[in-house]
Amino acid sequence: MIRHLIKMAALEIPGNGDSGKTVSKDCILKTLESLDDPLQKDFIKRCLNPDAKKRPTARELLFHEVLFEVHSLKLLAAHVLVKNATYLEVAENIVDEVAHIDPNRVVATIYHKDAQEHSKTMAEVPKLELEKFLDDVKNGVYPLTAFATIAANQQNRPSAKSPEILEAEKANTPEMTEVETRAAVAMDCTVKKLETSPSTYHMTILLRMNDQMNRRLSCDFTDGEHGSILARELVEYGFICKDDEEKMSHLIEDRIMKTRSSTSSPSQPQLVEQKA
Repeated sequence: MIRHLIKMAALEIPGNGDSGKTVSKDCILKTLESLDDPLQKDFIKRCLNPDAKKRPTARELLFHEVLFEVHSLKLLAAHVLVKNATYLEVAENIVDEVAHIDPNRVVATIYHKDAQEHSKTMAEVPKLELEKFLDDVKNGVYPLTAFATIAANQQNRPSAKSPEILEAEKANTPEMTEVETRAAVAMDCTVKKLETSPSTYHMTILLRMNDQMNRRLSCDFTDGEHGSILARELVEYGFICKDDEEKMSHLIEDRIMKTRSSTSSPSQPQLVEQKA
């Protein structure tokens, strides 16, 4: 049936005038009426609907009588094997699994209208071909299109968005930050007031984590920010673990107070050992 559709698509539709490039609506309708198969005619008419909103989607066309195909039992069984966790081990070792089955075991029987029957045994099942078929199903070569619910797909289908909208949404979406799980066994913090801006401070933090890795952090902050705010941001951005937030808050606040009380000299680094 699909072969006939391809032949139909290859038909030369006569054009208007001498150029042969412009195809009128009458020419298209005349060509469609020349088709003998009513299913083909209906399929193409649906695709050529002048109203774009009434044209069927690609998935809806898959369910049209001219294209719809009932999946084979082999394909259905393959999808069960590769997508069900219960049978996943069987699918990955299908060659070994088949090798342990009696080659004379009947796996399928076909009954014909004339009362004759044909049985297929395990010996007739090509093992390597079966393994390749399962790999193809796993990689999406043979999808099960006949089991999709059209109504649900139409209801849940998102509207197309322009590249500008997608970029704006991407920019406004906060990135997921990894949570720090390592504890700090030592903390060192220095705070200095910037000469270029009296209300701005520069802070440097040195950390030694419990896996002996060192971390150095630095940033600028203003008078309106306190140790608790800065420590909470360190946790939110995954620089320190939640358990170290309170200790870091006290350390930063202490360095800020010392720097403000003595602007003549910056606060001296002081190592704070953390008890396990």
